[in-house]
Amino acid sequence: MPAKTLEEYWDLSFDALYDACYYELASAHVIRSWNLIDLVISLCTAFIIAASAVTGWALWENPKGKLVWGCVAAAASTLAIFHSILAVPRRITKEAERQQHFSALKTDLIHFRASLPRGLDVLKAQKRFEMLREKLRRNVSETPQDIVLTQSARKAIQKTVNKKLRRDI
Repeated sequence: MPAKTLEEYWDLSFDALYDACYYELASAHVIRSWNLIDLVISLCTAFIIAASAVTGWALWENPKGKLVWGCVAAAASTLAIFHSILAVPRRITKEAERQQHFSALKTDLIHFRASLPRGLDVLKAQKRFEMLREKLRRNVSETPQDIVLTQSARKAIQKTVNKKLRRDI
C-alpha cells in the first residue's frame, strides 16, 4: 500500500537512509580490514622470503639447516598462495565500488528528505522514493557476506550510524 502523505515518506525515507549509511560504513570497515590483512600477509611473506634467503646461505651446509630452510621456504610459499587465493586486491576494489554506490544513495536520500518539507508533490515523492528504495534493495542484494564483518563489527557500525544520524539529522 503506497504512502499517502509526505510525513509518511519522511519516516520511510529515514529507514532507507539508515540502511544506506549502515552499508556505507560496513563497506568502509570491510575495506579497512582487508587492507590490514593484505598488509600483514605481504609483510610476513616479504620477511619470510628474506629470511629464507638468509637461512639458505647460512644453513645450507648443515643437514638440519636444509630442513629449516625448507620449512621457511614452504611457509613463504604457503603465505603467497594464501594471499592469491584470498584475492585481497580484488575484494578491496569491489568493496570500494559498493561503498561508492551506498554513498551516492545516501546523498540521494538526504536530498529527497530535504525536498519533502518544501511541498514536493505526493505522487512525485512516491515515484522518487520507490526508485531510491529499489536502488537500495538492489545494492543490498548485491552485497555479499564477508568474513571480516563480524557480529561485534556490525554492532559497532550500528552504534556509529546511530550517533552519526542523531548528530546530522
